[in-house]
Amino acid sequence: GNLGSLENHKSDPIIVVCKTGQTAQESANLLVKAGFEKVSLLKNGLIAWNEANLPLVRGKK
Repeated sequence: GNLGSLENHKSDPIIVVCKTGQTAQESANLLVKAGFEKVSLLKNGLIAWNEANLPLVRGKK
């Protein structure tokens, strides 16, 4: 994959998120293999976040 401008942030914390967590896990693994040091993912994705009634803002600011 093309990491583009993310290459400049290998030591910064990165949180990977997707709808269910599966794609995020794959992406997080690729980031770690590419040398990113602080990669986290939202377990079970946005669906679980929403089901837990945690705050979620939709749209652009």
